[in-house]
Amino acid sequence: MVGFGLIDPVAALTWDVPPGNWLSPGVQMQPLHLPPPPPAPDPRPRWGAVIVTAVAASLVGALAWILTVSRKRRQM
Repeated sequence: MVGFGLIDPVAALTWDVPPGNWLSPGVQMQPLHLPPPPPAPDPRPRWGAVIVTAVAASLVGALAWILTVSRKRRQM
């Protein structure tokens, strides 16, 4: 693996680590301050689209049913 150098797994597992600070010199340990999470998306546009689509589909279905019934009555 290449990145900050080559990794030698045998050396990594057998190397004697001296006791003491485990961080590199100059590394500062400070808490990480994350920005607040973004607000949840607004569900109103989606629900509006669902309602409009449902009403349009119901109207098309009702119109198709009315046309079918009226054609059958004319054939009788």
